[in-house]
Amino acid sequence: MLGKSLICIAYSVVYVFGNEIFPTEVRNVGVGTAIMGSHVTSMTAAYVGGPMVCEFLLKLVLLSQSLVSSILSFFAS
Repeated sequence: MLGKSLICIAYSVVYVFGNEIFPTEVRNVGVGTAIMGSHVTSMTAAYVGGPMVCEFLLKLVLLSQSLVSSILSFFAS
């Protein structure tokens, strides 16, 4: 239950802070890219997490997906 609550908070943070950090001209593209990255990460987490046995490798894959999506949303502006 704690994990689901934190995921809901994370999505709320993307919507709120995404509107604040991007300039007006590229706000839609920036927020859309950030949300797309979070959705891709959450979709692949279910498939990656099941077959993986090593917990460190799972964390590394999910961290790399999060970093790539945040870098892409940074450069979208």
